[in-house]
Amino acid sequence: DIVKIKSNKITDESLIGIKGIRNIGNTCYINTAIQCLSNCAELRNYFLFGNPHNDINKNNILGYKGLIAYGFEFIIKSLWVEKENVLDISKFKKAVGVCNDRFRGMNQQDTHEFVTFLIDSLHEDLNRVINKVYIKKEERDLPDDIKSKIEWNNFLRRNQSILVDLFYGQFKSTVTCQECKKTCVDFNSFSSLSLNLTNSKKNEKNSKSKIGRASCRERV
Repeated sequence: DIVKIKSNKITDESLIGIKGIRNIGNTCYINTAIQCLSNCAELRNYFLFGNPHNDINKNNILGYKGLIAYGFEFIIKSLWVEKENVLDISKFKKAVGVCNDRFRGMNQQDTHEFVTFLIDSLHEDLNRVINKVYIKKEERDLPDDIKSKIEWNNFLRRNQSILVDLFYGQFKSTVTCQECKKTCVDFNSFSSLSLNLTNSKKNEKNSKSKIGRASCRERV
């Protein structure tokens, strides 16, 4: 029912995608996230013209058996195919609440947190890797470029989807002990980044990671 739409016909006038989403309580954070992602052409076209049903991974314990993917497909097709001026996302909102308690009620939530949840959930629902192998984290002292490639390749061995292709990347984390000056470098994947909008030198100084000798010993 959640993926049923009135028409599959795509017209020139509907392709502009200018359509509002009805606010259900304090759900503007969901509406904002949906409008942003629906205007990512590659992702939109995947749901409009591709066949996402072929990628649904119902065996992935980290996913929701396609519930989020089916719901998002309904939204994309409703925004870009249907001629109604306003979209009601009540059923999608209910499905999201079933998958994540944080978004179950009608209270205002953080848009960035919802975008992260939506991207990660879509990825796991559409993850083409059926059997995820256990991969031990690389602990050898290697050059950064080599370690970066190893970590990224290991990530791709467990994660393959249109979301990974479009949104996921890798960041380098460096932590230095202020006492012994030992530096630990790590590489992690991300689907979105929080950026500090201020240029304050004070905030920049406070944002640097610091660890003491005891914590450093544990890392070494």
